[in-house]
Amino acid sequence: MNRAACVRWLLLPSMLACTAAEPSGGGTATGGTSAPGGTGVPTDSGGSGVVSGSGGSHSGTGGSMGATGDAGGPGGAMGGTGGAGGAMTGAGGTAGGVGDGIGPEYLPCTPTRFFKAHASGSPTAKYAVPNPTNDQYVCFNFKSPFAPGEQAIATAPIIDDARVIHHYILYGTTSALTDGAVSTGCTSTGAAVHVSGWAPGGQNSVMEPDVGMVLDYPYFQLQVHYNNQRYSDGADASGVAFCTTTTPRPNAAGIVTLGTTLFSIPANGNDYAVNSNCTGLAADGSTPITVIGTSPHMHLLGTGFRTQHMRGGANMGDLSNVPLGTWSFDGQRHYKVDPRRQVMPGDTLRTTCYFDNPNPSAVNFGPRTSDEMCFDFITVFPYAAAKKTCSSLF
Repeated sequence: MNRAACVRWLLLPSMLACTAAEPSGGGTATGGTSAPGGTGVPTDSGGSGVVSGSGGSHSGTGGSMGATGDAGGPGGAMGGTGGAGGAMTGAGGTAGGVGDGIGPEYLPCTPTRFFKAHASGSPTAKYAVPNPTNDQYVCFNFKSPFAPGEQAIATAPIIDDARVIHHYILYGTTSALTDGAVSTGCTSTGAAVHVSGWAPGGQNSVMEPDVGMVLDYPYFQLQVHYNNQRYSDGADASGVAFCTTTTPRPNAAGIVTLGTTLFSIPANGNDYAVNSNCTGLAADGSTPITVIGTSPHMHLLGTGFRTQHMRGGANMGDLSNVPLGTWSFDGQRHYKVDPRRQVMPGDTLRTTCYFDNPNPSAVNFGPRTSDEMCFDFITVFPYAAAKKTCSSLF
Protein backbone atom coordinates (compact mmCIF):
# COMPACT_ATOMS: atom_id res chain seq x y z
CA MET A 1 0.00 0.00 0.00
CA ASN A 2 1.36 3.48 -0.85
CA ARG A 3 1.55 6.26 1.72
CA ALA A 4 -1.50 8.10 0.42
CA ALA A 5 -3.59 4.94 0.66
CA CYS A 6 -2.30 4.28 4.19
CA VAL A 7 -3.38 7.73 5.30
CA ARG A 8 -6.88 7.11 3.97
CA TRP A 9 -7.18 4.00 6.16
CA LEU A 10 -6.73 6.14 9.23
CA LEU A 11 -9.11 6.37 12.13
CA LEU A 12 -10.28 9.59 13.65
CA PRO A 13 -12.86 11.23 15.80
CA SER A 14 -15.49 13.73 14.81
CA MET A 15 -13.44 16.55 13.46
CA LEU A 16 -15.19 19.91 13.66
CA ALA A 17 -14.01 21.63 16.83
CA CYS A 18 -16.49 24.38 17.44
CA THR A 19 -17.82 24.59 20.97
CA ALA A 20 -16.36 26.43 23.93
CA ALA A 21 -14.47 24.51 26.59
CA GLU A 22 -11.87 24.58 29.31
CA PRO A 23 -8.08 24.66 28.75
CA SER A 24 -6.43 21.27 28.77
CA GLY A 25 -2.70 21.55 28.55
CA GLY A 26 0.59 22.78 27.20
CA GLY A 27 4.28 22.23 27.78
CA THR A 28 7.56 21.10 26.29
CA ALA A 29 8.23 18.11 24.11
CA THR A 30 10.89 16.89 21.74
CA GLY A 31 10.71 17.88 18.07
CA GLY A 32 12.28 16.91 14.79
CA THR A 33 11.24 15.76 11.37
CA SER A 34 12.10 12.07 11.45
CA ALA A 35 10.18 9.19 12.92
CA PRO A 36 12.68 8.19 15.64
CA GLY A 37 12.06 10.00 18.85
CA GLY A 38 12.82 9.90 22.50
CA THR A 39 11.11 10.98 25.68
CA GLY A 40 9.34 14.28 26.28
CA VAL A 41 6.70 15.38 28.72
CA PRO A 42 3.67 17.49 27.85
CA THR A 43 2.57 19.43 30.90
CA ASP A 44 -0.52 21.41 31.93
CA SER A 45 0.14 25.07 31.10
CA GLY A 46 -2.39 26.17 28.54
CA GLY A 47 -3.41 25.20 25.02
CA SER A 48 -6.49 23.93 23.30
CA GLY A 49 -9.73 23.33 25.16
CA VAL A 50 -11.69 20.12 25.29
CA VAL A 51 -15.30 19.93 24.18
CA SER A 52 -17.72 18.21 26.54
CA GLY A 53 -19.24 14.90 25.59
CA SER A 54 -17.16 11.75 25.72
CA GLY A 55 -17.63 8.08 26.24
CA GLY A 56 -18.34 5.04 24.12
CA SER A 57 -20.88 4.61 21.35
CA HIS A 58 -24.33 6.09 20.86
CA SER A 59 -27.02 3.54 20.12
CA GLY A 60 -29.72 5.78 18.67
CA THR A 61 -30.64 6.51 15.10
CA GLY A 62 -30.82 9.64 13.03
CA GLY A 63 -33.60 12.17 13.31
CA SER A 64 -36.42 12.42 10.84
CA MET A 65 -35.84 13.97 7.43
CA GLY A 66 -36.52 17.67 7.30
CA ALA A 67 -36.73 20.28 4.58
CA THR A 68 -33.69 21.30 2.60
CA GLY A 69 -32.22 24.72 3.20
CA ASP A 70 -30.99 26.74 6.11
CA ALA A 71 -31.00 24.89 9.38
CA GLY A 72 -28.89 26.53 11.92
CA GLY A 73 -28.36 28.67 14.86
CA PRO A 74 -25.07 29.63 16.40
CA GLY A 75 -22.73 27.13 17.91
CA GLY A 76 -22.88 26.53 21.63
CA ALA A 77 -21.62 24.10 24.18
CA MET A 78 -23.26 20.74 23.67
CA GLY A 79 -25.13 19.59 26.76
CA GLY A 80 -23.75 16.91 28.99
CA THR A 81 -20.60 14.91 29.33
CA GLY A 82 -20.43 11.44 27.92
CA GLY A 83 -20.88 8.52 30.22
CA ALA A 84 -18.01 6.27 31.07
CA GLY A 85 -17.15 3.84 28.30
CA GLY A 86 -17.39 0.12 28.73
CA ALA A 87 -15.05 -2.32 27.07
CA MET A 88 -13.64 -0.99 23.79
CA THR A 89 -16.33 -0.71 21.14
CA GLY A 90 -15.87 -2.58 17.91
CA ALA A 91 -13.92 -5.35 19.61
CA GLY A 92 -16.77 -7.72 20.34
CA GLY A 93 -16.99 -6.60 23.97
CA THR A 94 -19.61 -4.66 25.89
CA ALA A 95 -20.51 -1.42 24.15
CA GLY A 96 -19.44 1.79 25.85
CA GLY A 97 -22.09 4.13 27.19
CA VAL A 98 -22.89 7.62 25.98
CA GLY A 99 -24.35 10.46 28.00
CA ASP A 100 -26.53 13.36 26.95
CA GLY A 101 -25.18 15.62 24.23
CA ILE A 102 -24.11 13.10 21.57
CA GLY A 103 -26.30 12.21 18.59
CA PRO A 104 -28.57 14.02 16.11
CA GLU A 105 -31.29 14.60 18.70
CA TYR A 106 -28.92 16.86 20.67
CA LEU A 107 -28.07 19.22 17.81
CA PRO A 108 -29.48 22.77 18.04
CA CYS A 109 -30.79 22.33 14.48
CA THR A 110 -32.75 19.72 12.53
CA PRO A 111 -30.48 17.48 10.41
CA THR A 112 -31.56 17.24 6.78
CA ARG A 113 -28.75 15.16 5.26
CA PHE A 114 -27.75 11.63 6.31
CA PHE A 115 -25.08 9.15 5.21
CA LYS A 116 -25.60 5.70 6.77
CA ALA A 117 -24.37 2.14 6.36
CA HIS A 118 -26.90 -0.12 4.62
CA ALA A 119 -27.36 -3.48 2.96
CA SER A 120 -26.29 -3.91 -0.64
CA GLY A 121 -29.23 -3.04 -2.87
CA SER A 122 -31.32 -1.60 -0.06
CA PRO A 123 -30.65 1.88 1.40
CA THR A 124 -33.12 1.23 4.24
CA ALA A 125 -31.95 -2.23 5.42
CA LYS A 126 -29.05 -2.58 7.83
CA TYR A 127 -25.65 -3.92 6.79
CA ALA A 128 -25.14 -7.43 8.19
CA VAL A 129 -21.79 -7.77 9.99
CA PRO A 130 -20.84 -11.47 10.02
CA ASN A 131 -19.31 -13.24 13.00
CA PRO A 132 -16.34 -13.34 12.83
CA THR A 133 -15.38 -10.04 11.22
CA ASN A 134 -11.82 -8.95 11.99
CA ASP A 135 -10.72 -5.40 11.07
CA GLN A 136 -12.87 -5.26 7.94
CA TYR A 137 -13.32 -1.99 6.04
CA VAL A 138 -16.67 -1.57 4.24
CA CYS A 139 -17.39 1.36 1.90
CA PHE A 140 -20.82 2.81 1.10
CA ASN A 141 -21.03 5.14 -1.93
CA PHE A 142 -23.36 8.13 -2.33
CA LYS A 143 -24.04 10.71 -5.00
CA SER A 144 -23.90 14.15 -3.41
CA PRO A 145 -27.26 15.37 -2.05
CA PHE A 146 -25.91 18.90 -1.58
CA ALA A 147 -26.58 21.98 -3.70
CA PRO A 148 -23.59 23.96 -5.05
CA GLY A 149 -22.16 26.09 -2.27
CA GLU A 150 -24.12 24.33 0.49
CA GLN A 151 -22.12 24.14 3.73
CA ALA A 152 -22.33 22.04 6.89
CA ILE A 153 -23.02 24.02 10.05
CA ALA A 154 -23.32 21.04 12.43
CA THR A 155 -22.74 17.28 12.44
CA ALA A 156 -23.62 14.39 14.75
CA PRO A 157 -22.59 10.73 14.78
CA ILE A 158 -25.26 8.07 14.31
CA ILE A 159 -23.92 4.96 16.08
CA ASP A 160 -26.28 2.06 15.55
CA ASP A 161 -24.71 -1.31 16.50
CA ALA A 162 -22.03 -0.14 18.93
CA ARG A 163 -20.95 -3.75 19.52
CA VAL A 164 -19.36 -4.08 16.08
CA ILE A 165 -18.35 -0.61 14.83
CA HIS A 166 -14.77 0.51 15.38
CA HIS A 167 -14.92 3.87 13.55
CA TYR A 168 -16.18 5.57 10.43
CA ILE A 169 -14.89 8.24 8.04
CA LEU A 170 -16.91 10.16 5.46
CA TYR A 171 -14.87 11.21 2.43
CA GLY A 172 -15.75 13.63 -0.36
CA THR A 173 -14.34 12.88 -3.80
CA THR A 174 -14.32 14.02 -7.42
CA SER A 175 -13.86 10.42 -8.59
CA ALA A 176 -17.04 8.93 -10.07
CA LEU A 177 -18.69 6.39 -7.73
CA THR A 178 -21.73 4.18 -8.18
CA ASP A 179 -24.49 5.59 -5.98
CA GLY A 180 -25.65 2.96 -3.47
CA ALA A 181 -22.77 0.55 -4.09
CA VAL A 182 -21.32 -1.37 -1.12
CA SER A 183 -17.82 -2.89 -1.18
CA THR A 184 -15.67 -4.72 1.37
CA GLY A 185 -11.93 -4.70 1.95
CA CYS A 186 -11.89 -1.17 0.56
CA THR A 187 -9.90 2.01 0.85
CA SER A 188 -11.10 5.42 -0.27
CA THR A 189 -10.51 6.73 -3.78
CA GLY A 190 -7.30 8.55 -4.69
CA ALA A 191 -8.97 11.97 -4.84
CA ALA A 192 -10.75 11.57 -1.48
CA VAL A 193 -10.86 14.40 1.06
CA HIS A 194 -11.76 13.89 4.71
CA VAL A 195 -15.14 15.46 5.55
CA SER A 196 -16.32 13.91 8.84
CA GLY A 197 -15.73 10.92 11.09
CA TRP A 198 -16.22 9.21 14.43
CA ALA A 199 -14.18 7.09 16.82
CA PRO A 200 -14.89 6.15 20.46
CA GLY A 201 -15.36 9.37 22.42
CA GLY A 202 -16.33 11.43 19.35
CA GLN A 203 -18.81 14.25 19.90
CA ASN A 204 -21.37 16.37 18.12
CA SER A 205 -19.93 19.40 16.36
CA VAL A 206 -21.49 22.83 15.86
CA MET A 207 -19.67 25.41 13.79
CA GLU A 208 -19.42 28.99 14.97
CA PRO A 209 -21.73 31.41 13.12
CA ASP A 210 -19.10 32.67 10.64
CA VAL A 211 -17.79 29.19 9.69
CA GLY A 212 -19.21 26.55 7.34
CA MET A 213 -17.75 23.22 6.31
CA VAL A 214 -16.97 22.68 2.63
CA LEU A 215 -19.22 20.09 0.94
CA ASP A 216 -18.47 20.78 -2.73
CA TYR A 217 -17.83 17.18 -3.86
CA PRO A 218 -19.92 15.29 -6.46
CA TYR A 219 -19.63 11.98 -4.57
CA PHE A 220 -19.21 10.82 -0.98
CA GLN A 221 -17.93 7.55 0.47
CA LEU A 222 -18.68 6.36 4.01
CA GLN A 223 -15.89 4.00 5.11
CA VAL A 224 -16.74 1.93 8.20
CA HIS A 225 -14.27 -0.23 10.14
CA TYR A 226 -16.00 -3.26 11.70
CA ASN A 227 -14.92 -5.81 14.30
CA ASN A 228 -17.30 -8.61 15.32
CA GLN A 229 -15.95 -11.55 17.27
CA ARG A 230 -19.06 -12.88 19.00
CA TYR A 231 -22.43 -11.56 17.78
CA SER A 232 -24.51 -13.64 15.35
CA ASP A 233 -27.04 -10.80 14.96
CA GLY A 234 -24.55 -8.01 14.10
CA ALA A 235 -26.27 -5.47 11.84
CA ASP A 236 -25.45 -1.80 11.45
CA ALA A 237 -26.78 1.49 10.10
CA SER A 238 -24.21 3.87 11.60
CA GLY A 239 -23.21 7.09 9.90
CA VAL A 240 -23.42 10.86 10.18
CA ALA A 241 -26.15 13.50 10.20
CA PHE A 242 -25.68 17.04 8.84
CA CYS A 243 -27.34 20.37 9.40
CA THR A 244 -26.56 22.62 6.44
CA THR A 245 -27.09 26.06 5.03
CA THR A 246 -27.53 27.12 1.41
CA THR A 247 -26.34 30.62 2.33
CA PRO A 248 -22.55 30.22 2.43
CA ARG A 249 -20.80 31.51 5.51
CA PRO A 250 -17.72 33.72 5.03
CA ASN A 251 -15.13 31.25 6.33
CA ALA A 252 -15.19 27.96 4.39
CA ALA A 253 -13.42 25.36 6.54
CA GLY A 254 -12.12 21.83 6.17
CA ILE A 255 -9.65 19.27 7.54
CA VAL A 256 -5.86 19.11 7.12
CA THR A 257 -3.95 16.00 8.22
CA LEU A 258 -0.76 16.47 10.23
CA GLY A 259 1.45 13.59 11.36
CA THR A 260 3.39 10.69 9.90
CA THR A 261 3.04 7.10 8.67
CA LEU A 262 6.78 6.37 8.88
CA PHE A 263 7.54 5.14 12.35
CA SER A 264 8.21 2.04 14.43
CA ILE A 265 7.80 1.91 18.20
CA PRO A 266 10.58 -0.26 19.66
CA ALA A 267 9.89 -3.20 21.95
CA ASN A 268 9.53 -2.14 25.60
CA GLY A 269 9.55 1.53 24.59
CA ASN A 270 8.42 3.94 27.31
CA ASP A 271 6.93 7.34 26.38
CA TYR A 272 8.63 6.92 23.01
CA ALA A 273 8.24 10.09 20.93
CA VAL A 274 7.36 10.09 17.21
CA ASN A 275 7.80 13.51 15.59
CA SER A 276 6.86 15.19 12.33
CA ASN A 277 6.83 18.77 11.04
CA CYS A 278 4.45 20.70 8.79
CA THR A 279 6.19 23.75 7.34
CA GLY A 280 4.07 25.63 4.83
CA LEU A 281 0.44 24.99 5.68
CA ALA A 282 -0.74 27.11 2.76
CA ALA A 283 -0.70 25.39 -0.64
CA ASP A 284 0.36 28.63 -2.36
CA GLY A 285 3.04 29.38 0.24
CA SER A 286 1.66 32.85 0.93
CA THR A 287 -1.86 32.75 2.42
CA PRO A 288 -2.24 32.91 6.21
CA ILE A 289 -4.27 29.90 7.41
CA THR A 290 -6.47 30.07 10.51
CA VAL A 291 -6.70 27.00 12.77
CA ILE A 292 -9.94 26.66 14.75
CA GLY A 293 -9.84 23.07 15.98
CA THR A 294 -7.77 19.90 16.37
CA SER A 295 -8.43 16.15 16.67
CA PRO A 296 -5.44 14.10 17.87
CA HIS A 297 -5.45 10.42 16.96
CA MET A 298 -3.48 7.41 18.17
CA HIS A 299 -4.40 3.80 19.05
CA LEU A 300 -4.04 1.74 22.22
CA LEU A 301 -0.32 2.37 22.94
CA GLY A 302 -0.66 6.16 23.01
CA THR A 303 0.20 7.96 26.24
CA GLY A 304 0.35 11.65 25.29
CA PHE A 305 0.09 13.99 22.32
CA ARG A 306 1.18 17.47 21.32
CA THR A 307 1.14 19.81 18.29
CA GLN A 308 3.27 22.94 18.76
CA HIS A 309 3.10 26.10 16.67
CA MET A 310 6.59 27.44 15.97
CA ARG A 311 7.55 30.74 14.32
CA GLY A 312 11.26 30.97 13.75
CA GLY A 313 12.76 29.97 17.09
CA ALA A 314 9.70 31.10 19.07
CA ASN A 315 7.04 28.75 20.43
CA MET A 316 3.68 30.38 19.68
CA GLY A 317 1.86 27.91 21.92
CA ASP A 318 0.29 24.49 21.57
CA LEU A 319 -2.57 23.72 19.22
CA SER A 320 -3.09 20.28 20.78
CA ASN A 321 -1.92 18.96 24.12
CA VAL A 322 -2.89 15.67 25.77
CA PRO A 323 -0.54 15.33 28.78
CA LEU A 324 1.38 12.10 29.27
CA GLY A 325 -0.68 9.41 30.94
CA THR A 326 -4.04 10.90 29.97
CA TRP A 327 -4.56 9.58 26.42
CA SER A 328 -7.53 7.21 26.07
CA PHE A 329 -8.47 5.33 22.90
CA ASP A 330 -12.08 5.35 24.12
CA GLY A 331 -12.08 9.11 24.70
CA GLN A 332 -10.88 10.59 21.40
CA ARG A 333 -12.15 14.14 21.53
CA HIS A 334 -11.91 17.17 19.34
CA TYR A 335 -10.60 20.45 20.73
CA LYS A 336 -11.41 24.05 20.04
CA VAL A 337 -8.48 26.40 19.44
CA ASP A 338 -9.55 29.52 21.31
CA PRO A 339 -8.54 32.12 20.43
CA ARG A 340 -8.19 31.08 16.82
CA ARG A 341 -4.60 30.70 15.69
CA GLN A 342 -3.25 32.21 12.47
CA VAL A 343 -0.44 30.20 10.87
CA MET A 344 1.75 32.42 8.73
CA PRO A 345 3.91 31.38 5.75
CA GLY A 346 7.12 29.86 7.11
CA ASP A 347 5.57 28.76 10.43
CA THR A 348 6.03 25.14 11.50
CA LEU A 349 3.49 22.86 13.16
CA ARG A 350 5.36 20.15 15.07
CA THR A 351 3.34 17.06 16.00
CA THR A 352 4.63 14.63 18.62
CA CYS A 353 2.97 11.35 19.63
CA TYR A 354 4.07 9.45 22.74
CA PHE A 355 3.76 5.67 23.08
CA ASP A 356 4.35 2.93 25.63
CA ASN A 357 5.04 -0.42 23.98
CA PRO A 358 5.14 -3.26 26.54
CA ASN A 359 5.35 -5.87 23.77
CA PRO A 360 8.50 -7.91 23.07
CA SER A 361 8.46 -6.76 19.43
CA ALA A 362 8.18 -3.42 17.64
CA VAL A 363 4.78 -1.96 16.69
CA ASN A 364 4.49 -0.09 13.39
CA PHE A 365 2.05 2.25 11.68
CA GLY A 366 -1.01 0.48 10.27
CA PRO A 367 -4.81 0.40 9.98
CA ARG A 368 -5.51 -2.36 12.51
CA THR A 369 -6.33 -1.58 16.12
CA SER A 370 -3.20 -3.49 17.14
CA ASP A 371 -1.09 -1.21 14.90
CA GLU A 372 -0.48 2.45 15.73
CA MET A 373 -1.10 5.87 14.20
CA CYS A 374 0.10 9.42 14.81
CA PHE A 375 -2.16 12.10 13.32
CA ASP A 376 -3.63 15.47 14.19
CA PHE A 377 -6.67 16.43 12.11
CA ILE A 378 -6.88 20.20 12.24
CA THR A 379 -9.86 22.30 11.14
CA VAL A 380 -8.76 25.35 9.15
CA PHE A 381 -9.91 28.15 6.84
CA PRO A 382 -9.69 29.27 4.08
CA TYR A 383 -9.77 25.61 3.11
CA ALA A 384 -9.26 26.26 -0.60
CA ALA A 385 -5.84 27.76 0.17
CA ALA A 386 -4.65 25.02 2.56
CA LYS A 387 -2.78 21.80 1.91
CA LYS A 388 -4.92 18.75 2.63
CA THR A 389 -2.00 16.82 4.18
CA CYS A 390 1.05 18.54 5.61
CA SER A 391 4.11 16.80 7.02
CA SER A 392 7.79 16.61 6.26
CA LEU A 393 7.33 12.84 6.03
CA PHE A 394 4.38 12.60 3.63
